[in-house]
Amino acid sequence: MAEQKDTIKDLEALINEISTQVENSRPGYDASLKTVKDFRWLFDQESSKMNQAIFNSQTDQIHESCLKTIAVLVEILART
Repeated sequence: MAEQKDTIKDLEALINEISTQVENSRPGYDASLKTVKDFRWLFDQESSKMNQAIFNSQTDQIHESCLKTIAVLVEILART
């Protein structure tokens, strides 16, 4: 099981991290990613990496893979 931190970040700090990740990810998305279905495919890819990091207790990769997965979800939400 993944190691848990003793402290939990507050919501404002997490939202700031998510916002930064979304802004940094947008320029890097392929121009062919336009529809919700396109981003759903990317979500599958990113969430698979996140799940693997969690399952394998790769604590150094869990946070980053979660942020990338959430950024894709934000793109889906922005298009619905």
